[in-house]
Amino acid sequence: MAEHGIIGDSFGTELPETLMAEQDLSAERNAAKFSRTKEFGVLKAHLENRIAFYQMYLPGGKPVSEGVPTGEDWSVANAIITELQAVISAYETANEVVTNADLRKDR
Repeated sequence: MAEHGIIGDSFGTELPETLMAEQDLSAERNAAKFSRTKEFGVLKAHLENRIAFYQMYLPGGKPVSEGVPTGEDWSVANAIITELQAVISAYETANEVVTNADLRKDR
């Protein structure tokens, strides 16, 4: 029996595979499920309308075209817009994460 011979079918030419532990995607699955509902569509439309409002009006309801807004007004309006966009993005990203995880699982 050869002490340094090749044993088995492996010749060392196969690439190693890294197996990742299954992630707990329950929160993302719930968010993804909600992102596909009619209610989320209504919520998203409302948030997008509010974003459009804050792009045209300052937080006090004053049109941007009336006078020169202060830096603080712009900061507040931009913070509100960013937060509303983050809500929409969180649900859409959860949907993408779940879809990608399901595609990897199916391979």
